[in-house]
Formats: sequence, structure tokens, C-alpha cells
Amino acid sequence: MSAVDRPVAFAARLRRDGVLFLMPRNLYQGWPFSNDFTRHILAAPSSCFPQLAAMIPELPVRYLDAGLDRRLDYTDYLAQLGSAPVVCLSAVSPLVALNTELTVRLIRKHFPNTLIVLGGHHATFYADQWLARGVHVVVRREGEPPFQNLLRALRDGRPLDDIPGLSYRDRDGRARHNPEAPFLPDLDALPLPNWDIVDLAQYRFRLQPHGHPATIESARGCPHGCAFCCAASMWNHTQRFKSAARIIGEMENLVGRGVGSILFADDNFAARRDRDLRVFDEILKRGWRLGLWCFLRADLALNDPEYLDVATRAGLRMVYIGYETVCDETLDKYEKNPAQGVGPAAYPQIYRLLKSRGVFVYGLFVRDFDAEQEDKVRWPVWRQVRRISDITAQTRFIPMRGVPGSEDLAARGYELKDLFYHDRFMPAFRYRGRPQGSRYVLTAAYDLLKPANFYKMLAGSFVERSFFRSLYRGLLADLCRLRWLNLRAFAVTMRPNLPLDERQRRISTMFRRAFGVADSPPDGED
Repeated sequence: MSAVDRPVAFAARLRRDGVLFLMPRNLYQGWPFSNDFTRHILAAPSSCFPQLAAMIPELPVRYLDAGLDRRLDYTDYLAQLGSAPVVCLSAVSPLVALNTELTVRLIRKHFPNTLIVLGGHHATFYADQWLARGVHVVVRREGEPPFQNLLRALRDGRPLDDIPGLSYRDRDGRARHNPEAPFLPDLDALPLPNWDIVDLAQYRFRLQPHGHPATIESARGCPHGCAFCCAASMWNHTQRFKSAARIIGEMENLVGRGVGSILFADDNFAARRDRDLRVFDEILKRGWRLGLWCFLRADLALNDPEYLDVATRAGLRMVYIGYETVCDETLDKYEKNPAQGVGPAAYPQIYRLLKSRGVFVYGLFVRDFDAEQEDKVRWPVWRQVRRISDITAQTRFIPMRGVPGSEDLAARGYELKDLFYHDRFMPAFRYRGRPQGSRYVLTAAYDLLKPANFYKMLAGSFVERSFFRSLYRGLLADLCRLRWLNLRAFAVTMRPNLPLDERQRRISTMFRRAFGVADSPPDGED
């Protein structure tokens, strides 16, 4: 079956059995630590699928988070893949691409009459490759209108060629990319997310003792141009905002469902100060006891203590801060909005401002941007991260498509790995025979195992205890997933004599064969 040639009975089955929104089972996740590790320790349901489900109220919808559902064995998982005529997935990063592809191939092998729809950042920038690997329809960039129009066309038996924002194969097997869909001018016009489809009780991370975690998208997009990030490219350097009334409406819905911890999933929360203050004031007026966490810019934390005061009174308990580096020169190279004038020298003050208000700080760093960066950042400097955050996420630069820095490295003669897939422990490039650095492993290990973490896990605040217990529970679970297949894959990532693309090819081939999908999909591959 293809997206354009569907059996006569497909539309009838769609009206009867509807759509399955799926977070895939962890068939490949990397070892000793999973590629998608942060999601395991800070598990909260995304608002993406509930929002898409709200766009098709006329169809039955179900949601399965197979990566977290501990009751689901492999046989049950296969059965779920065939339970609906349309399966919808999301791919946002090369780190999850192989795992997502394995599920796509399983569907194509065992349920050839099931239509596979994929969206997200990675799907947008690698649409041709996903079509070659078995996805029937890629929804590019903003998903709601194209997805709604796609499902209604499938339901009514209509063609797809007049629906903007879709990529699929035509009757001759050629990839077809319809024109881009315009962005929604008013996010408030979207229906409220359909949280009926999500079992909130299966998500464990909490910022306060009572209630489940959930997610709200209060804005969409990013106007900046950081060299290491694809968010701005995904949204054409635009940012749109929901109103305070709309956000309170979504919160009211979640609070009524027993939610007590809410993540604001925006790339740049606090970009609309007055709106946020109205939201915080309304939370206080209604007496909601919430734990809030968000992505917060370092310059706002430094320059607007009044905002922090109101936010913490309303429940702000944890922030992700994109420090990115402890080196001024590297920060300039990252084009991290240098006009704000907030550099590494101000990071300790930012941390003190947040900690004095009881806020847990998760510092985000991008390492090994190019071959020169780590020569300027020595171990004693990186030990100072304990003065600027409670814990850090230190990740190597991944120059996937859509990331401005990837074009810069290519222009400077770097040998870039094919970034459709990527493994956390594999270099992404070589330069003059030298692979991307790996010194970050030492500093990240130090940060994970420093004694202060264990004290906070045992005797810290509720957020500190919750975070570090979740962290070490996740670390232990990943380490215990030592299987012969995972060990072989890890050994391949560590083989310096193999070209980077050959290492990745061997890993993907190894897992395709292990799950019996090396010969599917029938469409052929790029």
C-alpha cells in the first residue's frame, strides 16, 4: 500500500479503528546510556499528540507510550502496531532515528496495509530519507492543519496533492513534496489538547508531592540563530505566542485531571514578560499548588529578578538554562545572542539568584563544536560547573540538517558524518584526520558522580530528591540493559579505524537483522 493507492476498505477501517499515536518501544537505545536518556529521567508526556488528536474529533484515537509502558512485552507491542489503520510517530533528533526506523520497518513487514505518518524536526529536514525507509507520509514543520487535512482526505478517499506541508511517494514511486503550509497566525485558535488519550499515571517525575506531570506549549518557534540548534530553522526564525487566557484554560484542564507538575515546552519561555506575569498572578489567585519547570534564558534570570520572584511564588521549581559553554570565545562562535552581554563570568551570579529562590538549575552545555574548541577549555575550568548548576547535560555538537553550524563546518573542510542516524558516543565529524573530541565524557561523569548529588538525593529539597532519585534510577536501568547486541554496537562505535559512516552502517544493519527487518521496506533506500 502507498499513500496514494489505498485499498477500498481503508477508509471504512479508518472510521472504525482510527489512529494510533505512538512513542516507539526502545528497540535500539544505545549503551551504556540511552541516546534519549533525558526523556527517561524527566519523563513527562508531550502535548504534541494530544494536540494532534484534538484536530480529528470525528475519528477514534489512541496513544501508546511504548518506551515507558512497563507492562508491554515485545509480542504485545507487535500486536499494538497493527491495531489501527494509521500509525503516527514523531522524530526530532538523529539520536532516535534508528529506533524509530525499526518500528517503521516492523509495521511495513507485519502490517502492510497500515499507513505510517511521521512528523517533527528530524522528519522535516530528512523527509526524502524517511520516505525511502518506509514512512508513507511526512508532515513537515507545523503539524496541525496538514495532519487534519491528511486524515480527512484519507477518511473521504480524496487525493493528497492539494494538501500543503506533506511529503509522500506518488504512483510512480517518486518522492513528492507539496508546497510548505503557512504557519497558523493564531495559536489560540487551536482546540484544547485531548488529554483523554494519555494515561498520566505512568509518568513518574514530580516537582511537588501531589499530582501527575504534563506539558504545555505556551509559544512556538524561536527567532534566534544559535549555531548548534535547528529550532529556528524549523520555524523559519519566527515565534508565536498563546494568550494568558489560553494558557490558563489549558492549565485548568490539566489541574482538573490531577496534574501537579507542568513543563512549559517552549524553546524560549519568558519571551513575553507581561503575559507570563498575568499567568503567574492567575495561578496565585486560584490557589493552585503547582510545580513548574521551563527553558529559561540566562540573561533573563540575571536581569529580571522581579520576574523570578513572581514565578517562584506561582510554583517555578526547576529551569533548564542554556549556558552552552564556559568559554567566552566559544559562546561568540555559537552566536548565542551576544548582544545581551551575558557571558560565563555572570553564570555563578545567575545560579545564586535562582538557588536563593529555591529553583533547581539544570545547566545545558554543547561540547566539541569544532576541532579547536576543546583546546581552549581545560579540565579545571569545567570543574567549576558545580558553581553554576545543580547538574549539567553535556552533549557533543550534532551538526544535523537545519543546524547553522553544520554548513559552517562543511565550508571549512570538515568531514561530516551522515547525520540521519547518530549515536551519543560516536564522533560526528573528522578534521584533518582528527575526530570530534570526547573529553566531555570525563567532565560529564564527574558531574554525575560528585558527592553533592548524593547528599541532595538523600537530604535535599523535594525537587532535588525527586530529580536525583530519578537520575540514578535511570542510570542503573540503562547499565543493566547490557545485552550482547548492545555490547556489539558499543564496540563498533569505539572502533577508530573504521570511517564514521561505516560504523553507523554496521550498527543499523546489525539491528535490522536482529529484528528481522533487513529486507523491508520494499520501496528501496537512499
